[in-house]
Amino acid sequence: MGVLVLTCPQCGAPVSSLEKRCHYCNSYFFIKNFSCDKIRAYIGHCDKFIAQNKNNSSNVFEDSFSLGLCYLQIKNYSLAQDCFNRAISLSPNNPYSYYYYVLSRIGGRRLKTLRFDEVSEMESFLKTAVQLAPDIPYFELLLYMLKIDYYKVNGLRVSEDELKQLLNHLVEKEFNNFELNTLMEYAKTKNIDVWKYLKVMHN
Repeated sequence: MGVLVLTCPQCGAPVSSLEKRCHYCNSYFFIKNFSCDKIRAYIGHCDKFIAQNKNNSSNVFEDSFSLGLCYLQIKNYSLAQDCFNRAISLSPNNPYSYYYYVLSRIGGRRLKTLRFDEVSEMESFLKTAVQLAPDIPYFELLLYMLKIDYYKVNGLRVSEDELKQLLNHLVEKEFNNFELNTLMEYAKTKNIDVWKYLKVMHN
């Protein structure tokens, strides 16, 4: 089966189908449309590599992160969380580990159905990601979606000033269809305001 991603979703630079990270902007990305056999083979490779290179934190981080992306794609959310947690412990300054951990923690559920303790942890992780990489729009977008579809929809208090500030930041950012589709796949919301905003960004 072919590979869909031929350009980096963050900077648009050309990438090889064998790569998992852009050499221009250092962003990680999904390689879509792998067959199940190829995903299983890659998972086996990563597990073996991690076991053999426990003392090399840089290489183990790379493969832990990649393994997490694989598990996320096949919707094994528990193992994806384990991998992203390990990636965070190995490289706490990488913002994508926090973001993808949150996506794996949501696990395709409707945001309004999450537990309060889950949302509190997700907010903390997303705020860390925003601090580490304030120019990446998806971190703040997911935080905004949580504020709307968890807090407001469930009748909980939320700072209108914080919502306005998040929205003002998002208006200034550029989005691409690939990352929006990834976000919408794993974080479900039916709130009209959020989806109306996403549709504007999507176009």
